[in-house]
Amino acid sequence: MADSIRTSAETAVYLAEGQAQKVKKSFGSLAILGTLAGVYIGLGAQLYTSVMAFQPEGFPLGLLKLLAAMAFSLGLILVYFAGAELFTGNCLMPMGWLSGKFGLKAMLRSWVIVYVLTLSVRWVWPTWFISRDFWATLFMGLLRSSRCRRSKTCPA
Repeated sequence: MADSIRTSAETAVYLAEGQAQKVKKSFGSLAILGTLAGVYIGLGAQLYTSVMAFQPEGFPLGLLKLLAAMAFSLGLILVYFAGAELFTGNCLMPMGWLSGKFGLKAMLRSWVIVYVLTLSVRWVWPTWFISRDFWATLFMGLLRSSRCRRSKTCPA
């Protein structure tokens, strides 16, 4: 147990070495892991929204918020166990750069790939759900209006 306790200096070296391993990943690896992080966070956000939308009469709001937070944390748990690359996990990279473990260009490359993919997938996920309903509703509305024009009567 005592061997696993690190001093502040040892922790800084340990973190810098871990970030150096992240920087060495290929573009494809970072792209897949960044995309997965976006999907997992999007899933967590979708679960949070679903739980918050469910408000039965007399259900305590505090308990509902607690359940919603637990639902969102499922996305973070998936990020951790799958090893996905979330941008916030790369915010300690300057430690490795300042200690000389890797260059600024490599750090910025990793940041941009992970940030752009995580953010874009995070935006695409809920948009896909919304757009499915939007396009289906629009199609049904157009179908209904074309029936109204042909039959000269509109169904209620």
